[in-house]
Amino acid sequence: MAGLEGVRGKEAMGRRVALGGGKVRIGRGGECEISLPWDGMSRTHAVIEGIGEPSFFVNSEGGKIFTNFRIRDCGSSNGVFVNQVKVSECLLRDGDEIGFGRGASLQEGEAIHPRHVEYAFVFRKLKLHGASAASREAPSEESKGGRMCPPCKSFLYPPTPWANKKDLREFSRPPPAMVELDWVHGYRSARQIMEPKSEAKKAGRCLHLNNAKFVSESVIAYPASRFVVLFDFVERQQRYFAEHDNDCVCLAVGASRSVVASGQLASFEQRSPPIYVWDVASCSVLARLQGFHRQAVTALAFSPTEQFLASIGGDDMHSLAVYDWEKKQLLFSGNGYVEEVFGIAFSPFNLDEIIQVGSKHIKFWSLEAEKSVMATFRQEKNAKDGQRRTEPQLVACCAYTAEGMAICGLEEGHISMYSRTKTGRNECVDRIDNAHAGPVLALCGMQNGIISSGRDGYVKVWAPPSTSTGRKESGKSREGTRRSTRESLTAKLRVDVKDVFLGDRHSTTVVTSLDYIKGKILCGSSCGNIFFIGLKDGAIEQVVSAHFASVTAVDVCPYGDSYYLTVSEDRTLRRWDIGSRKMVMSVWVGLKSTSVAIHPDETLYALGHRNGHFTVWDVPPLPQPPRCLLKSSQRTEDVTQVRFSPDGRCLAVASREQLIDLYSVESDFRLLGTCRGHSAAVLHVDFSSDSRWLRSSCAAGELLFWEIPSCRPHGRASLLRDVPWDTHSVVFDWSLSSIWPPAALVTSIDSVDVSHDLQLCVSGNDRGELSLFPFPAVGDLEETHRNCKRLLLHSSHIRGVAFSNEDNWLVSVSSDGSAAQWRVRREEGSENKRAVVSGWHEDGGFKQREITRPPRVGTYANPHSRHIGGI
Repeated sequence: MAGLEGVRGKEAMGRRVALGGGKVRIGRGGECEISLPWDGMSRTHAVIEGIGEPSFFVNSEGGKIFTNFRIRDCGSSNGVFVNQVKVSECLLRDGDEIGFGRGASLQEGEAIHPRHVEYAFVFRKLKLHGASAASREAPSEESKGGRMCPPCKSFLYPPTPWANKKDLREFSRPPPAMVELDWVHGYRSARQIMEPKSEAKKAGRCLHLNNAKFVSESVIAYPASRFVVLFDFVERQQRYFAEHDNDCVCLAVGASRSVVASGQLASFEQRSPPIYVWDVASCSVLARLQGFHRQAVTALAFSPTEQFLASIGGDDMHSLAVYDWEKKQLLFSGNGYVEEVFGIAFSPFNLDEIIQVGSKHIKFWSLEAEKSVMATFRQEKNAKDGQRRTEPQLVACCAYTAEGMAICGLEEGHISMYSRTKTGRNECVDRIDNAHAGPVLALCGMQNGIISSGRDGYVKVWAPPSTSTGRKESGKSREGTRRSTRESLTAKLRVDVKDVFLGDRHSTTVVTSLDYIKGKILCGSSCGNIFFIGLKDGAIEQVVSAHFASVTAVDVCPYGDSYYLTVSEDRTLRRWDIGSRKMVMSVWVGLKSTSVAIHPDETLYALGHRNGHFTVWDVPPLPQPPRCLLKSSQRTEDVTQVRFSPDGRCLAVASREQLIDLYSVESDFRLLGTCRGHSAAVLHVDFSSDSRWLRSSCAAGELLFWEIPSCRPHGRASLLRDVPWDTHSVVFDWSLSSIWPPAALVTSIDSVDVSHDLQLCVSGNDRGELSLFPFPAVGDLEETHRNCKRLLLHSSHIRGVAFSNEDNWLVSVSSDGSAAQWRVRREEGSENKRAVVSGWHEDGGFKQREITRPPRVGTYANPHSRHIGGI
């Protein structure tokens, strides 16, 4: 059983609480099992509950006893911390420290300073005697010749010919290949701005707004993870600015379009996030501004002369800073506002004026006077008959027109216009009522007009009636009447984009970034797409496609180097062509996906989902989309991985319920059995090359083996040391023992893969780093990590890595929403030959045999392809 031991706080110190079969509530309320009187605790702050299968033991009252527990935040204001990192839900491991403190300003995944922790408990786990033999090995026999390689808690065994090798220093060499980034499929869209008003207080809604820009007539710039991508959409080439070490969240382009400024989130190495000013032509750094902001740089803006750069920070007061970036000098700073700031802009004619907008405020800064003045929402002096007064609300965007008038997009759908009066104050002098049926999310000024986009999914071009955009008007527009003595602005162009990319049933596409150059409107959307709108005819041309949520898994084509599949929490399945670097298929699957697998004959796709669901899809030839054949909800916890056996007869479905279900493909996915024995969530599974064995690893650091199709556990791991494995996604293996850094946790490495020619292995960790090693990675630990090649692009957990079938490409996907393909270039003299391991040479090498592609068989849409033979 398990328990908590208090180690910090007057009411917690020395306190011991046993965790049995029920829930244990922690909070300020007297009804909680652990009551802590600190004011920062919510009434029910957190819950610790047992998960998975209970043990065979019972307590004195006859209740069940769980051996695995998780902690869940119950919506508290200050949050829950595990090992000083803020979490919303976390699986508890032996020795984890659970803390409660002043963390209201921290986001999930950020660390809390120890001095801010009020109470702390240590989670202790006691192993129960008499547990299943599947998870334990006889030490007298099994430990012979094996070794434990932390954090793995199972013995790992070398192949028989390698058992007596003592000197493994030759395997500490650098990997025999170079890997370079070829293409990034990613765009950091402002998805959080789409969330309902009930979550308006959630931090981070101001990030990634207005971040797609023209830098020339044929090149656009946009952030993807920690890179800024410069995409030439005419030549279809990408260049990268790669100096950031965490998510790039904001972007600004100078008036000459030759200088770019970019800001990022704070990282573990740099608590003060830097701002980089860099040259577009060479991607070289012109200035690095750091030291003032904390947590993040959320907005940037150049002055019209490009001499000054204004920035907004992510601290509690969202401070404003103005730099002379060429001299690297901070000219002015001040408190922005207590609410989030969504945008800033310089006046094109008055260098002394900066507008700042955000939640419930519009503020004008005067650099000369070094002070700010809050502007009014209500338009008291210039209101017209019947015009309703506007109350303070969310203002998500701002810009200046070509005539120098400040414009702001309001949550009620209006566009307010501000101008400096004779008294020197900026007042609302005009307003376009009901410009959009929802919040205005982006604005852009142009000659003789403005461009706007809203939550209603429309992009509109506003201009006086006498101004022509090259598009004939079908009739007089009643909406957007500008109530003023000046010439009224009307909607000259109205383009509906909400149904373009995700279909009529999933109307979630809205534009959150706008830019304009010579008849083209550049739109960055909430669904991860960047596209153009022609100013003359309103035609839409897509240029960038990407997932708009965490990418959770990848699988490559079983034969050749033609394509790969990715799935995401955005509920889409996407197919990417490696040669053309384009998305060739996007399918709405309706569920948040966690894993994907391609059948060996490419006729079926299997997808794992949240809450225990998995689906199977029939794959007709392109361009026909896949069709769902089966949706199963055998379990309630998330599916972590799905895997087809090499012979195509079985489908393994691993879940966080510590189980692996095995299904028969040829018998309409009849359940064959369940592998039970893990003490934590099963994370990775691999089949042997002959489909007779299955191995699996879990979050508790266990490596277990199973017979197929009986699902019986095999408790003698040493007897399977020479078994060749078809895939290498399991992170624990003797041949991978040196990829783990010292003091690593079980979850430090999220994914691994080994090239098919058995020359390279790659690992992806929880900090977004890819590491390339020679295979097998069994050399000296320090020297191996010193010689490995690190590939930096992603900024968060790398959920999947995979070598292509011919080993010419490496694909990686990450929780930051990006997917990347890397070109593998071999050293001179090294061969790149597709092979399958069939044995081990006595001299320590591998026996290999080539494979050929089998003939394509019928799909499940063809009834003659069913019931070919059962297992």
